[in-house]
Amino acid sequence: MTAPPTSDAPGLADPLGLIATAVPAGIVAGTLTVTLAVIAVSYLRERAPAALAANPASSPAAYTLLAGTALGVFAAALVTWLALAPFRNPYRRAMFATVSAFATVVVMLVTTPVHAFFGRPGLAVLAAACLAALALLARRLGRLRSGCL
Repeated sequence: MTAPPTSDAPGLADPLGLIATAVPAGIVAGTLTVTLAVIAVSYLRERAPAALAANPASSPAAYTLLAGTALGVFAAALVTWLALAPFRNPYRRAMFATVSAFATVVVMLVTTPVHAFFGRPGLAVLAAACLAALALLARRLGRLRSGCL
């Protein structure tokens, strides 16, 4: 007879629920970060001198967008990694963090049509929606970690 497998997250009542909450929390955190970067880029482009318009690749807005995108992907992975702290297996935590990071790359594309159709006010609404969703997911994560479903 073999011994039953030990849990990767001892004392956790719903490990799958934790995963199903941590991954979206990471995606929303990454999308929020990218949305804030796009808002900053729109301000930078508005205030850019006409000389920079000839070479947009050298503008601060381009660097801000690139850095904001990278930071958003990193934020998604970090939030998911930290939310899955009850799991002892670092491989599982890293894989779910990677899933969140790649999913953020897809979800953050929503900022393009929002900015095109609604401008900065639309991006502000998107950022507020991300904050609200992140607050709800953080509350759910707290409940799952404490064992109260």
